[in-house]
Amino acid sequence: MQAVKSPSNNPKNGQILEQSGLRRHNLGIIFRALRDSGPLSRAQLANATGMTKPGVNNIVDELLERGLLTQGVEESKPERGRPGVLLSINAKATSIIVIELRAFYTSIITFDLLGQEFYRERTTTSYNLTPEKRTIEVAPLLERAIQSAARQTSRIAKLIVVFPGIIDAELKVSSSSLNWEKLELMQYVKNVVPPSIPIEINTVAKLAAFAEYEYLLKENKSSKLLMHLELGITPGIAVVQNGEIQLGANLSMGNIAHISINEHGKLCKCGKIGCTETEIGFKVLIENTCPDLVKDWSKDSEFYLSEIITRAKNGDEVVFKGIDLIAQSLATTLSILIPILDPDMVILGGYAVRITDLLIPRLKHHLERKNKDITSFSIGTSALDTDAALFGACILAQDELFNSPHSISQPT
Repeated sequence: MQAVKSPSNNPKNGQILEQSGLRRHNLGIIFRALRDSGPLSRAQLANATGMTKPGVNNIVDELLERGLLTQGVEESKPERGRPGVLLSINAKATSIIVIELRAFYTSIITFDLLGQEFYRERTTTSYNLTPEKRTIEVAPLLERAIQSAARQTSRIAKLIVVFPGIIDAELKVSSSSLNWEKLELMQYVKNVVPPSIPIEINTVAKLAAFAEYEYLLKENKSSKLLMHLELGITPGIAVVQNGEIQLGANLSMGNIAHISINEHGKLCKCGKIGCTETEIGFKVLIENTCPDLVKDWSKDSEFYLSEIITRAKNGDEVVFKGIDLIAQSLATTLSILIPILDPDMVILGGYAVRITDLLIPRLKHHLERKNKDITSFSIGTSALDTDAALFGACILAQDELFNSPHSISQPT
């Protein structure tokens, strides 16, 4: 096999690469310092980062040239000497678009560089569309979000596509909720997005778990191992341990949809009996609580959940019995997962957020009946509502951009 010479074999090239890497590292240091501390002068940046003033000046000049910083008012300086000009992050320098593809709806949010939301849209989708028809359906939403981002910011850093399911090592996606198997989702998205916009894909459960972890930090709370259980048509879990999302050897950690938890349950499409999908999935919830609604799956999921809440307020015993059945199955699922993963925090997302008051007390009751010591972990529903995965995508994108500001393209 023919050997390929590496540029680093040349001392001169190696020195250039080392200097380039150091400069990129320093760009990130200055950029993050301004994000974390707020407006600072060049002198204050030098003190905060330990860099030399000439070094800070060079980095700041590059960030200004890229449009990533703005210069504002002079700092107040009672002592003698010329006051410095305060530098700030330019939130409008770039934007992040996140689109979430769910079985019953599509949601899209656009954030600026500092994570402030400035565009949002949600539409009901027809259940079980083919990938081709779903692409046609979401194209106008993407176009409107991209147009809004172009008006509000200088450029678009990336588009992140979020879906319930798993991604394999070849970036092919599978989702029982969307009836996808080994789908090259990236190619479908590229067909309706300008080639200048970088595209990423990720899963609902992982991003929601990460957002929940970050939310805890902001609330001055912590978790050594947080387990997020996303309750949709297909349930899935994600684990964040010490701030890191766990992916698994084949990137499919959390794929619990076809774990059998009831030997007397329904036949699943996978061929097994009593899988979590047929015991705690969204459609099962509706079948158990509002059986008259299962003939029509054309509504947004919020419609069905609102109906559960309304009927419960009216004392509908069918709803209470149905919720109890789901709580029993959830307790069985958790009694399997908790001893294996040993979380100190369990957070339920998806439909559980809307029916917290109905579900959590019954769930705790059934966990205790299974002799599960629920004092060893806390359990509750998402504080971020159904937007957790959207926020998680934004936070991860921000982290990447602030660590590598050189990756943000120059405005055209």
